[in-house]
Amino acid sequence: MTTENEIMQSLRERYFALSGEFVWCGSELEQRMKIMACELYNLKNKVDFMKKQCSWDTATGDYLSEIAIRCSVPRRLGTFSCGVLRVYFAPETENTTLGAGYILTKKGKNNLMYSICGGDNYVKGNEYCDIICRSIDVGPIYDADVFEEFDFVNPPKGFIKAVCVERLEGGEKEESDDLLRERIKKSLYEYNSSMLSPERLREAIKRESSVSDCAVYMNNMHVSVYIKTPYDTVDPNVVTIINEKFFFAKVCGCTVDITAASEKKYDISIQYKGNVGSEDIKQACYEFYNSKGIGEYLSQRMLREFLLSRFLKIENISVTISDQSSVDINEYNSIGSIEVVKKS
Repeated sequence: MTTENEIMQSLRERYFALSGEFVWCGSELEQRMKIMACELYNLKNKVDFMKKQCSWDTATGDYLSEIAIRCSVPRRLGTFSCGVLRVYFAPETENTTLGAGYILTKKGKNNLMYSICGGDNYVKGNEYCDIICRSIDVGPIYDADVFEEFDFVNPPKGFIKAVCVERLEGGEKEESDDLLRERIKKSLYEYNSSMLSPERLREAIKRESSVSDCAVYMNNMHVSVYIKTPYDTVDPNVVTIINEKFFFAKVCGCTVDITAASEKKYDISIQYKGNVGSEDIKQACYEFYNSKGIGEYLSQRMLREFLLSRFLKIENISVTISDQSSVDINEYNSIGSIEVVKKS
């Protein structure tokens, strides 16, 4: 951080560079420069402060609260603890009105204070009366369990003791800047994500001529994009498109991985009977595999059913694929070798 002395030294050096003269200690010129350096330093601090308070990831206090309201996630305010106390009086005590003028504290914890906000007044001849109390300040520290005892700061005449009979609860602290900042980040990410679903992003990417297929997975603050291309590399234009789409989400801390999908090859063996050419069956197999997306599982049964529905003249067919394991989400199916044998 630039200090006031550093600004002053910069002014001295600049003056010497322009005039060739020194700024002598104690001179009127030096005093003027000190005043100027002080004002520049104060101005810089104000600019830095306002710059900090304009961004959700650096703002604090009321400035952050204003940003949160604009993002539809207002700061969660603290709440008071509330419950019922039973106040016991000596038998000879006269009628006593217990109102807002009385303050109670937890026994042994004089810093935790409560006010009376409702309940009954004491009537002569009764042993006790019940009052509703609320904490003076917010926070869970003011919650109290049943049977905890309380004292009056200004006890009424005849007072013996006060005991919690209905738990004091509901006290919560005001949301901290760090927690609020996380909610703002999540809100901004969710808004950006809702405007750009995986399906819409996939369609935008597939418009590029270099892309054969793509798969998009969005999980909380992470996006994975797998691209299928003829050259097993991702075109820079595609990377630019994706980064532009997710620019705002990345500002909020979202990570985006863009990688080329991996090819998983299968060797296929087919034997069949029927009035269909073997080359036609081969072409149909390639068509079937190319129609499937990244991470989509294919089986022998699926290929067999496709061929039977495609060629009605096939009387009998058996399909064997070298590997029946499922593909990963970043892999796509491809034919390594294919053998088609027509039985007589």
